[in-house]
Amino acid sequence: MTTLDLPTAQGRNTDAPMARAAVEFTRSHGRLPGAGEPELHTWLERKRRAARKGQLNAQLGAWLDENLPGWANSREDRWKASLAAAVAARTAGESPDRATRTWLGTQRRAAASGKLAPERRRALQDAFGGWLETPPRRMATWDERADDVTDFVDLHGRLPSLTGRDDEVSLARWLTHQRAKARAGKLASSRMNRLDKDAPGWLPLAEGRDFPWQTKARALAGFVAGTGRWPVPSVPAEAALAAWARSQRSAHRTGRLTAERAGHLEAIPGWPDAAIAKGGTI
Repeated sequence: MTTLDLPTAQGRNTDAPMARAAVEFTRSHGRLPGAGEPELHTWLERKRRAARKGQLNAQLGAWLDENLPGWANSREDRWKASLAAAVAARTAGESPDRATRTWLGTQRRAAASGKLAPERRRALQDAFGGWLETPPRRMATWDERADDVTDFVDLHGRLPSLTGRDDEVSLARWLTHQRAKARAGKLASSRMNRLDKDAPGWLPLAEGRDFPWQTKARALAGFVAGTGRWPVPSVPAEAALAAWARSQRSAHRTGRLTAERAGHLEAIPGWPDAAIAKGGTI
């Protein structure tokens, strides 16, 4: 991306950072900012109007032309370009990219709600025939469902809701299932990281970030209550729990254990002295 240095008015000019943000968004999401990104979308619309009136800063216009192809196209032109991309993917027998899938989903929803212009509906019908009919689908993989959630967030700027339409409710239920797995410590960290990146806020701190740790703490408390001693590493069935207990004692000694976690462990008889390398009785 080439640099963009614009003159400032009264020491301030937001066009350069907004332009760079629009380019970065487009490269990351495979589409121009839309209504789901109100700040970038509004900024681009203002620049489009300025360009049509011949009032756009020439340096900014040239930079956008170079780094954001098609940015100045009208809404109708952008719609036709999206249709062309969908047709091209179908003609080539390829799966459409994320941006095209998102666009097609938007057209289906607009048609279902009666908000799709008749000429656009005809164009889609001519290109795809029964495009409004959702074809039977095999069971989606985890990554495919995560892609669907990402597409929804990109389009709407929010997480799917259980009070939305059928397809939105399906995504919301899937996210609910992922939250439950995360709370139980059964969701892989790579999957949690994926959702953190593409669906921010899917698992608020108050709803389960500490559940894997709490699961271990409950297991330790149950073991101590049932046996009257702490687990020892020399017993294979106890080795993992003993190692976890030692790691918590180390965190406690070095000041890395949060007050909340320390409170949970202090309720276990023998903490922290019994959590020694060879285990210990109460």
